[in-house]
Amino acid sequence: MKKALFDAHFLENKDTGDIGILEELGAKSGLGFDFSRRLRAGDKSKDINEALTLMKTYGVDETPTLIIAGNLKVAPGMLDHNMDAFRNDVILIIKSILRK
Repeated sequence: MKKALFDAHFLENKDTGDIGILEELGAKSGLGFDFSRRLRAGDKSKDINEALTLMKTYGVDETPTLIIAGNLKVAPGMLDHNMDAFRNDVILIIKSILRK
């Protein structure tokens, strides 16, 4: 389902906030009727709203974005969308944390 959501949003430009689209993706992923029932009941809406609040708090506006300890952020857009530079920065940050 994660791949289906990613592809629908980023590759197919579908509105993944639309319940109909989500039900369609769930059905194609084999999640069945229970997924649709729980989706319409809003079982995960609290979790989603918390994630959206965190996203806004940290200024996340693209994927991937790495935030460490709530105060260190690196994202491809900060590096002219150079994914090699992004990867190198992430590795450097993680190595520096592990050395401490």
